[in-house]
Amino acid sequence: MGLFINALLKGKIIDQQTFALMTQNHSPGINPDQGYGYGYGWFLVPAVPGIFAHGGSFGGFEANIELKTNLDIQLLFLSNGGNIQPFFYELGNLIIDFYQR
Repeated sequence: MGLFINALLKGKIIDQQTFALMTQNHSPGINPDQGYGYGYGWFLVPAVPGIFAHGGSFGGFEANIELKTNLDIQLLFLSNGGNIQPFFYELGNLIIDFYQR
């Protein structure tokens, strides 16, 4: 997965212009009080440029990915059951806090 993400970010899968379009907020005004927007396939945090996330689940399996390109951090969490969403954000924040020290 790391190879895929690096290739994506370096323009080896799609060009940088297409990636910029994917990670642009195409939903201004939707959920402004919740602080996130939507790109093409990504959740965005418009107040903090460079953060992109996507997640999903099926049949008890769950996956979440978050790219923090402004910090050069890539987080990927996989689970075989249960709701990992709360842990994903908490652990992600701990990793970022540690990384920024």
